[in-house]
Amino acid sequence: MSILLALIVLLFPIGILLRKRAPNLCAICFATSGAWIIGFIYMLISGSTISDTNILSLGILMGGSVVGSMYYLSSKLSEENQLFKLPYLITLFALVYMVLTREFVGSMVVGVGGLWLLFFLLFSVRDSGRLKGSIAHIIKCCKNW
Repeated sequence: MSILLALIVLLFPIGILLRKRAPNLCAICFATSGAWIIGFIYMLISGSTISDTNILSLGILMGGSVVGSMYYLSSKLSEENQLFKLPYLITLFALVYMVLTREFVGSMVVGVGGLWLLFFLLFSVRDSGRLKGSIAHIIKCCKNW
């Protein structure tokens, strides 16, 4: 983990310098993502397995990127599309898990697909009677707390 943390510290000033060309770039996001990408490439090249400690470290950093991407996306989504934050987050966590374990988990894919289906159904009836308040409550639950 210490190597990945050192990578973040080293990549952070590079991210700040890159902001001159890409003003919307978050230096912390750049450094964190860069560290786990470099770590992941190293893992693939070196042939590490899931039992290695570095996998846990990569998972922590990748999870941070997942949450960060969800918050970034939610800042760009319309109010009504905020409903999809949970399925988006679960999808990316499932993808990270399958990438790190290097195995396809069919039951996870079915579960994530079912979650998306449920939220699309909720979205399609969002303006109907009793559900209107419940869906608004779901959206408001995680908004700017």
